[in-house]
Amino acid sequence: MGIIGDWEYRLCDNINRKIIKKYGEDSNATDFPEKERVVVLVWTATGIIENGGFQYLFSSLLPCDSHYRSTLESFRIIGSSKAVDALSKAFALFPNELPPDDDSTRMSLYKTHSQEELKSINITFYNALDEITHCLAQFIIKNDLHIAWNEIAVM
Repeated sequence: MGIIGDWEYRLCDNINRKIIKKYGEDSNATDFPEKERVVVLVWTATGIIENGGFQYLFSSLLPCDSHYRSTLESFRIIGSSKAVDALSKAFALFPNELPPDDDSTRMSLYKTHSQEELKSINITFYNALDEITHCLAQFIIKNDLHIAWNEIAVM
């Protein structure tokens, strides 16, 4: 973990797990209060992209965020400019910079781009991972979510 502390990763992960446990694995983004929705969308999208690039994100359906706009806004809210840059580049692969609702159409359009271009966008996101974790941890602290979710001990 480059610039971030291990405690930041644990804080983000623990808060995310507690939120999901409270609302349920099958809940969607609209089930969460706004600040908790930011945590869940950022941490979920980060995990998906980290595990397989934007191909994995665009082959996944984030409930109630079919165009991934709330996810992009969540990265903006936490202040992760590198992640916003990568997401914006990925969205630019689609007409009107809007990933289609339909899974097969979305993936067909995504796959029309060169492997080099797709790899470059993935690398841009991978280079943002430390920043994402740091920004999300700071968002959690700034909004007292660590207190609300009783996660003071990890710090």
